[in-house]
Amino acid sequence: MKRAEEKDTLERRVCTLGDRVNDATVKLDRIMECVLDTTSAEDSEGAPTAQPNYEWRPPTRDMGGMDRRLARMEENVASIFETVKTMVDLLHNQKVESSSMVSSEPTQVTNILDLRPVAPAFIHHKARATPYPQCAEKRFGVPDDKVPWEVEFPDYSPVDYTAPVVLKKPPWADPDLMSMHSSGRPPLAYNRLDDEYHVNRASHMGPYRVVNGLPLNPMGRTGMQGRGLLGRFGPNHAADPIVTRWKRTSAGVMLDGGKKVLEFVAIQRKDNSQWAIPGVST
Repeated sequence: MKRAEEKDTLERRVCTLGDRVNDATVKLDRIMECVLDTTSAEDSEGAPTAQPNYEWRPPTRDMGGMDRRLARMEENVASIFETVKTMVDLLHNQKVESSSMVSSEPTQVTNILDLRPVAPAFIHHKARATPYPQCAEKRFGVPDDKVPWEVEFPDYSPVDYTAPVVLKKPPWADPDLMSMHSSGRPPLAYNRLDDEYHVNRASHMGPYRVVNGLPLNPMGRTGMQGRGLLGRFGPNHAADPIVTRWKRTSAGVMLDGGKKVLEFVAIQRKDNSQWAIPGVST
């Protein structure tokens, strides 16, 4: 008798769960139709649509042994409903903003567009950090607006530095071109595969400029010339394997807000104590 009652209760909960999912889907479809219908009478009059009325009733949870999995399903549905609610709010707000812009004068719209901030181009920061790692050499200061090579910087005088370990001519390092006159530097196979040194000097960022036999950093000025701790002139490729897994507990995969938690392997570098993805130069 008791098992029959438990089975009946379980079936009712499953049916209720399915009804709630269907109800959320129907409501989302209706809101999408309302928001995307640009031919409605309200659109022609510039009147905003009414905020949809939705309500979520949290499920009653019975954390009994055979009901735990169902409770987790109910929790996931609650999270999905909240996501749908957020989407509906965003769509509704967008509809209201679009209606107000359509009803505005063209000159006002132009002014709004003119006031929008322009996203600044990406510039490197760590490549200008001073002093240079594992030494006391300070870079020449480069302001953000002087990083691109296209911007004139007459006072630019980069520090010349190559680490002693690189100057010892290990097999993974190029000849010291900085100690040679520009006319006597051997031409390296820049922007392509170098068969002589068995290294790929092509950059994933595209072709880079070469001046007086030396490559220019495609990201702009760094306040330093020379190789520093790097062995090659041009790109110094590295392989960084990314190892991930879903965080798990004794009960299975861990959920945070209805979503899985991703973990990855990282190492703490000894030279600067920063966390990084483990990798090796190629």
